[in-house]
Amino acid sequence: MPFLHACVHVASDEPLESVGRRISAAVLAGLPFGGREEFIYDEVPAIYVREQVLGLRVILQGLGGEHGYYLEVHTTTPITSSEGLVDSIAERVDVSENVACLLRSVDGLVVLPV
Repeated sequence: MPFLHACVHVASDEPLESVGRRISAAVLAGLPFGGREEFIYDEVPAIYVREQVLGLRVILQGLGGEHGYYLEVHTTTPITSSEGLVDSIAERVDVSENVACLLRSVDGLVVLPV
């Protein structure tokens, strides 16, 4: 079973929460981002969708401005198969380009190279 992940770099003049609302409305069926007060990353502001989407955690983090933001998507629970725990590095499937394609249609966002 593959370990899905994505990392997409986006630019916007808007603050983190506004970018999260745009992404949520466009590609996450309106599931809200939150958790900024939890400081899930030590040095970078971050928000996340509390509800997992198909077993995936969705995190938006970054300083904005010239640094932009990063949308990260990854499997949150250990993946097992009939043979036991799966090596998540060996079976990693990068869906970044798929996510980037979806985000290119979001008003107010520019997808940047990672």
